[in-house]
Amino acid sequence: MKTKTILAALLSSVIAVTSLSACANPFKAKEDKDLPGEEIVRKAMNSYNKQNSGGIEVWDISNDKLEEKFIYWYDEVGMLTYYSEKATDDGVYKEYSTGYNLYVEEDGVGSLLPKTDERVIFYDKEFSVHGETTDAVFYFSEEGVETAELKENEDGSGVITYVYDAKEAKMGMEEGKLDSFKVEYYYDTNEVITHFVQTATGEYDNGDEYSVNYRITLIPSEEVGPIDNPIM
Repeated sequence: MKTKTILAALLSSVIAVTSLSACANPFKAKEDKDLPGEEIVRKAMNSYNKQNSGGIEVWDISNDKLEEKFIYWYDEVGMLTYYSEKATDDGVYKEYSTGYNLYVEEDGVGSLLPKTDERVIFYDKEFSVHGETTDAVFYFSEEGVETAELKENEDGSGVITYVYDAKEAKMGMEEGKLDSFKVEYYYDTNEVITHFVQTATGEYDNGDEYSVNYRITLIPSEEVGPIDNPIM
């Protein structure tokens, strides 16, 4: 199972949902400054951290294709149930965890993994937290921002744009070169962030250029309840 090359690099570094802790700051501060819209972003992050259910969808804007979906729900004792889909070179890779068993679907075939499989990791709300249930999905840092802008519409909705220093925003990428990185947070009339867009350009180690544009949609907590097994 191979995830698409660009997505594999950028979801693990730009979105960084599984490798960053909620307090991680990969940038070095240039100067102390208040960012436009920071209060709105932090409010959304705090709300996401406190949720007992929710999720994200990652869309490739260039072809309007769903590249990743992750929904989660904590049971009464705080164990995490989740379902995820990730686009691969060959189709879609799926996982469903009850917090006690892990099921996967590869090449259209579903199976229950033995506990000895290295992919079997169970998560909870306190001691072993899954990255995609934390504010790490927002990939926000007040450090390393070169330009910041807040544009508000007449109805009170708007967009917050942060452009980062590409040299400082390497973000753990082990291969290739990052030339630019920008995040745009879109909020509604209640100043609730509904989705955000991450744009990056750069080069692979072989010199080939890439340009990606992902829309990350937040799935509201009230839309996710106990998750049934869709694999088996």
